[in-house]
Amino acid sequence: WVAERKSLLSTFFFLLAVGAYGWYVRRSTWKKYLLFVAAFSLALMSKPMAVSLPLVLLLLDYWPLLRYEDLPFQRRWLKLFVEKLPLFAMSAASCAATIFAQRSGGAVVDVDALPLSLRLGNAILSYVAYIGKMFWPARLAVFYPHPQGSLPWSDVIAGAILLLAITLAALFLRRMRYLAMGWLLFVITLVPVIGIVQVGRQAMADRYMYVPCIGLFIILAWGLNDAVDMFNMPRIIPAIAALSVILAFAATTIHYLDDWQSGVNLFAHAKVIAGRPDAQIEAALGDALVVAGRYNDAYEHYAEACILLPRDAQCRYNMAEILFHRHQLRDALEQYQIALSLTGSKDMALSCLTNSGEILMQLADYQTAEKSLTAALQIDPNNNAALRLRQQALNQLSTNR
Repeated sequence: WVAERKSLLSTFFFLLAVGAYGWYVRRSTWKKYLLFVAAFSLALMSKPMAVSLPLVLLLLDYWPLLRYEDLPFQRRWLKLFVEKLPLFAMSAASCAATIFAQRSGGAVVDVDALPLSLRLGNAILSYVAYIGKMFWPARLAVFYPHPQGSLPWSDVIAGAILLLAITLAALFLRRMRYLAMGWLLFVITLVPVIGIVQVGRQAMADRYMYVPCIGLFIILAWGLNDAVDMFNMPRIIPAIAALSVILAFAATTIHYLDDWQSGVNLFAHAKVIAGRPDAQIEAALGDALVVAGRYNDAYEHYAEACILLPRDAQCRYNMAEILFHRHQLRDALEQYQIALSLTGSKDMALSCLTNSGEILMQLADYQTAEKSLTAALQIDPNNNAALRLRQQALNQLSTNR
């Protein structure tokens, strides 16, 4: 995910907005204000995950900027909140536009498919898992499938108790303000992608931790510094400890390098980590095997994806493409017809109809081929392949008469 540009761009402009806000706080002018607003708008346009920035700026007002202490108690937070109203308005607009776009594209999972209790339970487990993976990067995968069935509710309850205990401790230890600031930064910045509104089929994703992990790093950096001062440790001890941690992380990074050598390795590893069959992993593994030229192996994974998601048009289409490549014409035709009955995509429907017409031509069923190709041309009247094949079918029908 290092090369996923939208996340990198969004994080870059998010941090640029934070830096510009610090500059604005030192000496407030409308030009400096517009600068961090502009940086925020660029972060939002890169990726909507940046919607939490206005709340992050309020956390920064609490610590380390301590701006709330300079205001009377009655107006302590009101003025700081009003100052960020344009940012909140931009965040609200971005949320509305994103939800509309994702629903239109079919990416938002239906409430009936994933009930609220399941999404909330997965969110709690994901928070705990994110913390664990930040401290030690174990069982990392490119895709974590969502638990479609029941969750281990004992784990959910234990996770909720743990999160509540950390929150109360952070709020109670007011002297160490970085605890509350860092913890709330972690919690708040994960809210847009924690799965309350489920987009896609993933339970969680490591790429979502770009910004939230900064909150945990703040707690670690200031907390360890306080611990060193409290116990009056020689500076060589934390230096050796830090070096040991870096070497340990380097060793585990080397362990994961083999998984990134190819798409086949990457999704085969994700399948092992998932520990159960998942249609999206099977389909992605099939795609990687096709790229590697291993069509027979790819077919098996597409078939498994179709078993797991019988109403999915894409896996049927992928199976048809491989069968067509193998010259198993009747089997390919059957899968194209199933994909056509399931798809809502005009592009896929066009391809199914055109390829079905070509197969029917090879099977000498010119009349049915002509009907299939005519239907394809109703979708795209200028499609060259469909026009050529339909003319060939008409010529054969004319010759046979």
